[in-house]
Amino acid sequence: MSDTTASLLLSLDVNKEMVSGQFEVHVEQVLFCNIASPLPFNVSKPQSAVREDVRLQYRYLDLRRPQMQHMLRMRSSTIHKMRKFLVETLNFVEVETPTLFRSSPGGAREFLVPSQQPGHFYALAQSPQQLKQLLMVGMVDRYFQLAKCYRDECQFADRQLEFTQLDMEVSFESKGFIQNTIEQLIMDSWPSHLQPCPELPFVHMTYNQVMEEFGSDKPDLRYGDVKLVQVTEFVPKLKSDAINASLQRGYPAYALLLKQAQVLSRSAIHKVIQTVEKELRWMVSSVNVGQHGEWHQHVFKNASRNAKDALNSLLKCENGDVMFLCAGPKELACSMLGRLRTRLIQKLAEMSSLYKRDAEDFRFLWVEDFPLFELRYEEGTLGKPSWVATHHPFTAPHADDLQYLDSDPARVRGQHFDLVLNGHEIGGGSMRISDPQVQTKVLDQILKLDCSNFQYLIDALAYGAPVHGGIALGLDRISYLLNEMEESRDQFQDFFFYFTISVDSKMWLLVYYLGIGSIKQFREISSTKLI
Repeated sequence: MSDTTASLLLSLDVNKEMVSGQFEVHVEQVLFCNIASPLPFNVSKPQSAVREDVRLQYRYLDLRRPQMQHMLRMRSSTIHKMRKFLVETLNFVEVETPTLFRSSPGGAREFLVPSQQPGHFYALAQSPQQLKQLLMVGMVDRYFQLAKCYRDECQFADRQLEFTQLDMEVSFESKGFIQNTIEQLIMDSWPSHLQPCPELPFVHMTYNQVMEEFGSDKPDLRYGDVKLVQVTEFVPKLKSDAINASLQRGYPAYALLLKQAQVLSRSAIHKVIQTVEKELRWMVSSVNVGQHGEWHQHVFKNASRNAKDALNSLLKCENGDVMFLCAGPKELACSMLGRLRTRLIQKLAEMSSLYKRDAEDFRFLWVEDFPLFELRYEEGTLGKPSWVATHHPFTAPHADDLQYLDSDPARVRGQHFDLVLNGHEIGGGSMRISDPQVQTKVLDQILKLDCSNFQYLIDALAYGAPVHGGIALGLDRISYLLNEMEESRDQFQDFFFYFTISVDSKMWLLVYYLGIGSIKQFREISSTKLI
């Protein structure tokens, strides 16, 4: 930094490549105000040339990069346009809700904040979900805010501890209104340098459709031609003991064909298969297709030529392709192939032009009609599974499925919808339960949650709550995708770790009653000298 005295003169030698090329600066005096220490890395080098952990440690220097400056300004501009559209065009009201809230069982793991009452804690809000529903009861019928959310989910690869979402809720409107509003919002705030704009309306698919076709509830439609195929009637003649065992139990079989995937080594493909098998605890078979339709896979050595030709013809196999087969419970088999599809396409995109996609090709997708509940075992137990909400406990059941709430919860669809962009979930919304009796039944009888933890919400719904619903968009993830960047969970955890401190002072233990198990222990601590 410096305090400079200079004069500005018109230049006779104009540099037309610069905005200020017609001027010359004649420096008369320079006084240095501060001298910079040697930088830990060159901020003018490409981002990939510096380790991610170093960039995060010196984030304030990393922000000097043109790419980071562009990202911050584009995010700011996008948020400004969103606010303007919601307030000026649709008459939404921006309302800030508390960050310190109460713990809500049945959701993600929370961050607890100690209070000065023994044994009492706040929880940092996972989202403003319950609070914005209370606003609907209070006649704030079009609400939004930029909400900070906190979830202790470091065990998940695509989650952050703290994130920002555009949170919305409306009364007396339908799912279609919410989806149309989001589409118009995205179009209105779309960065001008990213052209062409996405096409409207966005594609709609049901949960069952995307799982059966892509094996994922957040498929990347840029690879919409790479689909799973049901092959149950074709595989018995392959004479595979593992596949036939699943067929005998009434399970279907599915196939996935990746064109020209043999550009990947067998070991690379096998490593991905092993990872997916370990994650989902099921088996999948792979076949390298040869020049004349031969199968280079020992496990199918007893398969008839006709059986192989039938599958080759169905899937349109060619030399260099790789086929994957899985038989089992429908959702499990599809999930197995879906994970293989996603991870191998990522690898193939780095090696084959066949799988490369335009960085500015943005494909949006609405996924709808999710199951409202799913059976899940508690981690580390082999006991009886229990029902959990696939979205959250306040999502309304589909009107046609209310009759199954008591008899068959697995058949109940939720009025839940996700917005997916290029294989990433960027938003999730639903219509909410507005009937206090239905809400009590879902919490108490199905999810087996203590209703007393939600009594304030149930009481509020009893005072004539309107039909309402809402959605939240993940602004951090959207920003990454629009800037063609990859999220990095490990580095973000390291970044947040810099701000943690070790609390071992007796003063903190006393003020917040941490680690105090008895009155005797409390008196012992309070009688000692605090340091």
